[in-house]
Amino acid sequence: MRARRLAEKALTKAGVADPRGDARRLFDWAYGIGENAPENQNRDAPNDMTLETFEIAISDRVARKPVSQIIGRRAFWRHDFEVTSEVLDPRPETETLVEAALSEPFTRVLDLGTGSGCIAISLLADRPKAIGLATDIESAALSLAMRNAERLGVSKRLDTAQSNWFDEVLGDFDLIVSNPILRQANWRTCSQKCVTGSRARRCPTKATVCRLTVPSPPEYAGI
Repeated sequence: MRARRLAEKALTKAGVADPRGDARRLFDWAYGIGENAPENQNRDAPNDMTLETFEIAISDRVARKPVSQIIGRRAFWRHDFEVTSEVLDPRPETETLVEAALSEPFTRVLDLGTGSGCIAISLLADRPKAIGLATDIESAALSLAMRNAERLGVSKRLDTAQSNWFDEVLGDFDLIVSNPILRQANWRTCSQKCVTGSRARRCPTKATVCRLTVPSPPEYAGI
Protein backbone atom coordinates (compact mmCIF):
# COMPACT_ATOMS: atom_id res chain seq x y z
CA MET A 1 0.00 0.00 0.00
CA ARG A 2 1.46 3.31 -1.17
CA ALA A 3 0.91 5.28 2.05
CA ARG A 4 2.81 2.72 4.09
CA ARG A 5 5.67 2.55 1.60
CA LEU A 6 6.02 6.33 1.71
CA ALA A 7 5.85 6.26 5.50
CA GLU A 8 8.63 3.67 5.71
CA LYS A 9 10.81 5.80 3.45
CA ALA A 10 10.21 8.89 5.58
CA LEU A 11 11.02 7.02 8.78
CA THR A 12 14.13 5.47 7.25
CA LYS A 13 15.34 8.89 6.09
CA ALA A 14 14.75 10.25 9.61
CA GLY A 15 16.94 7.48 11.07
CA VAL A 16 14.18 5.69 12.98
CA ALA A 17 15.48 2.31 14.15
CA ASP A 18 12.55 0.17 13.00
CA PRO A 19 10.81 2.04 10.16
CA ARG A 20 8.82 -0.93 8.89
CA GLY A 21 7.62 -1.99 12.33
CA ASP A 22 6.74 1.54 13.40
CA ALA A 23 4.87 2.20 10.14
CA ARG A 24 2.90 -1.01 10.61
CA ARG A 25 1.97 -0.23 14.22
CA LEU A 26 0.95 3.32 13.39
CA PHE A 27 -1.07 2.24 10.39
CA ASP A 28 -2.90 -0.41 12.43
CA TRP A 29 -3.75 2.24 15.03
CA ALA A 30 -4.88 4.76 12.40
CA TYR A 31 -6.94 2.10 10.64
CA GLY A 32 -8.81 1.41 13.87
CA ILE A 33 -9.65 5.09 14.19
CA GLY A 34 -10.77 5.15 10.55
CA GLU A 35 -13.27 2.40 11.31
CA ASN A 36 -15.35 5.06 13.09
CA ALA A 37 -15.77 7.07 9.90
CA PRO A 38 -18.92 6.67 7.75
CA GLU A 39 -16.78 5.72 4.73
CA ASN A 40 -16.04 2.07 4.11
CA GLN A 41 -12.44 0.96 3.91
CA ASN A 42 -10.16 -2.03 3.63
CA ARG A 43 -6.46 -2.36 4.32
CA ASP A 44 -5.54 -1.85 0.67
CA ALA A 45 -7.87 1.15 0.32
CA PRO A 46 -8.07 2.99 3.66
CA ASN A 47 -10.53 5.84 4.01
CA ASP A 48 -9.64 9.52 4.36
CA MET A 49 -9.79 9.49 8.18
CA THR A 50 -7.29 6.64 8.33
CA LEU A 51 -4.93 8.31 5.87
CA GLU A 52 -5.07 11.70 7.63
CA THR A 53 -4.51 10.11 11.04
CA PHE A 54 -1.65 8.00 9.67
CA GLU A 55 0.02 11.01 8.04
CA ILE A 56 -0.04 12.97 11.30
CA ALA A 57 1.28 9.98 13.22
CA ILE A 58 4.19 9.51 10.83
CA SER A 59 5.06 13.21 11.09
CA ASP A 60 5.13 12.87 14.88
CA ARG A 61 7.33 9.77 14.66
CA VAL A 62 9.74 11.53 12.28
CA ALA A 63 9.99 14.22 14.97
CA ARG A 64 11.01 11.40 17.35
CA LYS A 65 7.81 11.22 19.35
CA PRO A 66 7.62 7.65 20.74
CA VAL A 67 5.08 5.35 19.11
CA SER A 68 3.53 4.67 22.51
CA GLN A 69 2.84 8.37 23.06
CA ILE A 70 1.35 8.73 19.58
CA ILE A 71 -1.09 5.87 20.04
CA GLY A 72 -1.48 6.46 23.79
CA ARG A 73 -0.53 3.01 25.03
CA ARG A 74 2.47 0.75 25.57
CA ALA A 75 2.68 -3.01 26.06
CA PHE A 76 4.62 -3.82 29.24
CA TRP A 77 4.96 -7.13 31.07
CA ARG A 78 1.49 -8.72 30.76
CA HIS A 79 -0.62 -5.61 30.09
CA ASP A 80 -1.12 -2.53 27.93
CA PHE A 81 -0.59 0.77 29.76
CA GLU A 82 -1.87 4.21 28.90
CA VAL A 83 1.06 6.60 28.42
CA THR A 84 1.25 10.34 27.85
CA SER A 85 3.92 12.98 27.36
CA GLU A 86 3.81 13.56 31.13
CA VAL A 87 5.80 10.36 31.82
CA LEU A 88 8.78 8.55 30.43
CA ASP A 89 8.06 5.75 27.99
CA PRO A 90 8.13 2.38 29.81
CA ARG A 91 11.33 0.70 28.69
CA PRO A 92 11.43 -3.01 27.73
CA GLU A 93 14.45 -3.57 29.95
CA THR A 94 12.39 -2.44 32.94
CA GLU A 95 10.61 -5.78 32.69
CA THR A 96 13.84 -7.26 34.09
CA LEU A 97 13.19 -5.29 37.28
CA VAL A 98 9.64 -6.65 37.51
CA GLU A 99 10.89 -10.19 36.96
CA ALA A 100 13.54 -9.80 39.67
CA ALA A 101 11.04 -8.28 42.11
CA LEU A 102 8.61 -11.14 41.59
CA SER A 103 11.34 -13.58 42.58
CA GLU A 104 11.24 -12.05 46.07
CA PRO A 105 8.56 -12.50 48.74
CA PHE A 106 6.66 -9.29 49.48
CA THR A 107 3.28 -8.12 50.69
CA ARG A 108 3.84 -4.33 50.66
CA VAL A 109 5.79 -2.63 47.87
CA LEU A 110 6.95 0.96 47.42
CA ASP A 111 7.50 2.26 43.87
CA LEU A 112 9.47 5.51 43.71
CA GLY A 113 9.02 7.72 40.64
CA THR A 114 6.19 5.57 39.34
CA GLY A 115 5.42 7.45 36.11
CA SER A 116 2.76 5.42 34.29
CA GLY A 117 2.61 3.00 37.23
CA CYS A 118 3.77 0.10 35.08
CA ILE A 119 6.12 -1.40 37.69
CA ALA A 120 3.85 -1.22 40.73
CA ILE A 121 0.76 -2.28 38.80
CA SER A 122 2.54 -5.22 37.16
CA LEU A 123 3.74 -6.40 40.55
CA LEU A 124 0.33 -6.12 42.19
CA ALA A 125 -1.38 -7.81 39.25
CA ASP A 126 0.93 -10.82 39.69
CA ARG A 127 0.62 -10.80 43.50
CA PRO A 128 -3.12 -10.61 44.28
CA LYS A 129 -2.56 -10.36 48.06
CA ALA A 130 0.05 -7.59 47.92
CA ILE A 131 -0.59 -3.87 48.40
CA GLY A 132 1.53 -0.94 47.29
CA LEU A 133 2.35 2.75 47.39
CA ALA A 134 3.38 4.56 44.20
CA THR A 135 5.04 7.97 44.44
CA ASP A 136 5.94 10.63 41.93
CA ILE A 137 6.80 14.30 42.10
CA GLU A 138 4.36 14.98 39.23
CA SER A 139 0.62 15.01 39.97
CA ALA A 140 -0.15 14.28 36.30
CA ALA A 141 1.90 11.10 36.52
CA LEU A 142 0.00 9.96 39.60
CA SER A 143 -3.33 10.57 37.88
CA LEU A 144 -2.16 8.50 34.93
CA ALA A 145 -0.91 5.71 37.21
CA MET A 146 -4.30 5.53 38.93
CA ARG A 147 -6.12 5.38 35.60
CA ASN A 148 -3.96 2.43 34.65
CA ALA A 149 -4.50 0.82 38.05
CA GLU A 150 -8.29 1.19 37.74
CA ARG A 151 -8.36 -0.24 34.23
CA LEU A 152 -6.20 -3.20 35.23
CA GLY A 153 -8.11 -3.93 38.43
CA VAL A 154 -5.56 -3.15 41.15
CA SER A 155 -6.62 0.36 42.21
CA LYS A 156 -8.06 -0.85 45.54
CA ARG A 157 -4.62 -2.19 46.48
CA LEU A 158 -2.54 0.76 45.26
CA ASP A 159 -2.19 4.11 47.03
CA THR A 160 -0.37 7.10 45.56
CA ALA A 161 1.53 10.01 47.09
CA GLN A 162 3.02 13.11 45.52
CA SER A 163 6.51 12.95 46.93
CA ASN A 164 10.08 13.97 46.24
CA TRP A 165 11.51 10.48 46.69
CA PHE A 166 11.02 9.52 50.37
CA ASP A 167 9.87 12.94 51.61
CA GLU A 168 6.16 12.09 51.94
CA VAL A 169 6.51 8.33 52.41
CA LEU A 170 5.20 6.75 55.60
CA GLY A 171 4.92 3.11 56.63
CA ASP A 172 6.86 -0.12 56.38
CA PHE A 173 7.73 -1.89 53.13
CA ASP A 174 9.37 -5.20 52.42
CA LEU A 175 10.18 -4.28 48.80
CA ILE A 176 11.24 -0.93 47.30
CA VAL A 177 11.52 -0.58 43.53
CA SER A 178 12.51 2.30 41.28
CA ASN A 179 13.88 2.75 37.78
CA PRO A 180 14.74 6.42 37.30
CA ILE A 181 16.44 7.49 34.09
CA LEU A 182 20.00 8.78 34.44
CA ARG A 183 21.14 10.83 31.47
CA GLN A 184 24.90 11.27 31.52
CA ALA A 185 25.58 12.82 28.12
CA ASN A 186 25.98 16.61 27.91
CA TRP A 187 25.10 17.26 31.53
CA ARG A 188 25.04 20.88 32.62
CA THR A 189 25.07 20.35 36.36
CA CYS A 190 22.20 21.73 38.39
CA SER A 191 23.58 23.68 41.32
CA GLN A 192 20.52 22.86 43.41
CA LYS A 193 20.84 19.09 42.80
CA CYS A 194 17.14 18.78 42.06
CA VAL A 195 15.35 15.48 42.27
CA THR A 196 13.05 15.57 39.27
CA GLY A 197 10.89 12.45 39.52
CA SER A 198 9.29 11.12 36.36
CA ARG A 199 10.42 14.01 34.13
CA ALA A 200 14.15 14.70 34.13
CA ARG A 201 13.76 18.05 32.41
CA ARG A 202 12.26 20.44 34.97
CA CYS A 203 14.71 22.49 36.95
CA PRO A 204 14.54 25.99 38.46
CA THR A 205 18.16 26.63 37.42
CA LYS A 206 17.34 25.62 33.81
CA ALA A 207 20.02 22.95 33.74
CA THR A 208 19.80 20.78 30.64
CA VAL A 209 19.33 17.71 32.81
CA CYS A 210 19.43 17.66 36.56
CA ARG A 211 21.61 15.16 38.32
CA LEU A 212 19.16 12.73 39.87
CA THR A 213 20.15 12.69 43.51
CA VAL A 214 18.60 9.73 45.27
CA PRO A 215 18.83 9.99 49.08
CA SER A 216 19.44 7.01 51.29
CA PRO A 217 16.14 5.47 52.43
CA PRO A 218 14.96 6.08 55.97
CA GLU A 219 15.10 3.22 58.42
CA TYR A 220 11.96 1.39 57.31
CA ALA A 221 11.28 -1.52 59.59
CA GLY A 222 10.45 -3.83 56.73
CA ILE A 223 13.68 -3.31 54.76
